[in-house]
Amino acid sequence: MRSRDLRPGFFKNEQLARCEPLARILFEGLWALADRGGRLEDRPERIRVEVLPFDAVDPDALLAQLHAQALIERYVDSHGRALIEVPTFHKYQRPYKGEPDSPLPAPDEPGCQRRPHSEVLRSSPEFAQSTCPFPFPLSPVPSPLSNPPGGGKTHPPTTSQRHQLGLPGVPPPLASVECAPTRKTTPDPDAPLPCPTTALLALWVEVCPALPAPVLPWSGQPARHLSARWRENAAHWRWGDQAQGLQWFRDLFAHVTRSRFLTGRVGPRPMSSTAFEASLEWLVKPDHWRKVLQGQYHDAGAR
Repeated sequence: MRSRDLRPGFFKNEQLARCEPLARILFEGLWALADRGGRLEDRPERIRVEVLPFDAVDPDALLAQLHAQALIERYVDSHGRALIEVPTFHKYQRPYKGEPDSPLPAPDEPGCQRRPHSEVLRSSPEFAQSTCPFPFPLSPVPSPLSNPPGGGKTHPPTTSQRHQLGLPGVPPPLASVECAPTRKTTPDPDAPLPCPTTALLALWVEVCPALPAPVLPWSGQPARHLSARWRENAAHWRWGDQAQGLQWFRDLFAHVTRSRFLTGRVGPRPMSSTAFEASLEWLVKPDHWRKVLQGQYHDAGAR
């Protein structure tokens, strides 16, 4: 992200006033994410992670609000990449002289297809794109399964559908209520699945026996990171039960074992007599997690 200017008129913009408060904050974040030309890739979940990492929001819906008010242009280039341009970027922003020119085409260049400003629904499949080699990408594009006809309940995706299905994350409640309920309540089907920490630790040892075992007691920041990764993906993929989540993590851990670097098969590190070996504590950190999902630690034939 880059440092950008915020003008006083931002707070009284009538177009922004028609959008939700978090959409207004997201609009500011787009300036910082955009390149010198005011353009960036239209990857809603990546944008949410950068601008609204602590909020339970649907970033695609917020971007749709900004697009409907003509505050941003959402379009697709000739290569099928979904892109965003902020039309008024150069009116209010002054990029520094050394900032490189935008490598992304403008929406009015040949081969680019704009989306109509009246579009407020999720992206349609023709705008789908995913370059992640791992079958569970960080920023997938919704498929028709995410909005079934008639509003029916969605079914868990198959392996072939995982790269197409994308749903917003829903974090857990900030605090539990300790007082006893005054009446019986029915279980909330949308409540996040509790993280089966013990089962996940055992699964790591089972699938990755050659890698460092989790250090017990498992608490503090590692425990919080593992729980956060579970919650994010449970909401993202709408797991119906913990068994689906454990299978997802089993596939992920197996993916880790296919990396020569993560399993210490590339030789000693510089200034060290030992090779690097990934631990579960290392894996669940947000930056490491994202890079593993993107396949950045894997050879081309081991993904």
